Amino acid sequence: MRKLILILAIAAFSVNMMAQQECAFVLEEAQEMFAAGLIETIPDKLSSCLKTGFTNEEQLQAYKLIILSYLFDDNIEEADEFMLQFLSEFPAYEPVATDPREFVLLMETYDTDPVLMLGGGVGANFSFPIATEGLGVHNVLFHEGNFVPGRAGFHGNFMVERQINPNFHLLGELSIANVVFDNYLDDETDNITLSAEITDYSIVEYYETQTQLRLPVSAAYYFGDSDFKPYIRMGIVPGVLLSAKAEAKRVYINTGNIKYDDLDVANVDVLPGRRMFNVWAFAGAGFTYKLGAGNFFLDLRYHANLLNQVKPDSDPYMFQDLVNVIYFVNDKFLLNNLTATAGYMFPLYRPKKKEQ
Repeated sequence: MRKLILILAIAAFSVNMMAQQECAFVLEEAQEMFAAGLIETIPDKLSSCLKTGFTNEEQLQAYKLIILSYLFDDNIEEADEFMLQFLSEFPAYEPVATDPREFVLLMETYDTDPVLMLGGGVGANFSFPIATEGLGVHNVLFHEGNFVPGRAGFHGNFMVERQINPNFHLLGELSIANVVFDNYLDDETDNITLSAEITDYSIVEYYETQTQLRLPVSAAYYFGDSDFKPYIRMGIVPGVLLSAKAEAKRVYINTGNIKYDDLDVANVDVLPGRRMFNVWAFAGAGFTYKLGAGNFFLDLRYHANLLNQVKPDSDPYMFQDLVNVIYFVNDKFLLNNLTATAGYMFPLYRPKKKEQ
């Protein structure tokens, strides 16, 4: 059975090779006829090989010969029909210096810009929380919590871009983001030491990890018309908080000869205390670079959180492990982000005749 399959595969390959060789010979003949001005029969001569018998480059040259034959025979309708077929097969084709002027002029009557760009990217994000109201079981006037950036989160985006004109584009995205931030409670303002205060003898470390579903919508302005295109972008990001987990540690200090073990809690579900639906505004910049059939891009953005992360009217003391073991209550805060994303976008074409 295997031998039979192998024989059939070899036979099919041989037939295909013979057909390609025959069609290559047909193309050479058609080129000679075109050079001699014998254009009337060229389309019929090439049509049988046009879909399956040519290599990619031979197919491109055959389409050109057919279109030019119809143009020089004043058959504009057929030339238009085959130009549309040509652009459907080779939507990213750009005229070269050797293309006849008649061919280029006809091609310029078609809209060949991508109707959509589809793709995606992955990247890192860095969080910059901003406290809007200090909370705690201690005297918040003398002991401040520090939100500390440092750990990087990650995200992945699926993107759909629509070109309005060569410079102005609209972009919609679906993004899953892992966002992390830290909070340290160890400062004493004005160097005042109060023996009854928590942070006189301990440092509190708080770490939170969020998973967010985001739907960024933005507009971009592209500069230039080369393979390398810088751009600026602005937009808005509705988001849904899917999960929020925290871990925390209380480390004892200034206890003299008495040593205490550190206390910690892990996997605390703080989602009930977080706002589920949130919104960010963002601005950024980046560039695209034509690479292969599509575009590589690098994108940098800063997101400003518009709604507080803490759920309105929620009880800040609801997380008993954090309050009773760690002596920690999270401040009310905004969660700003800096993101860096690299990815690739593929063009989708639908060539059509331009409106007169």
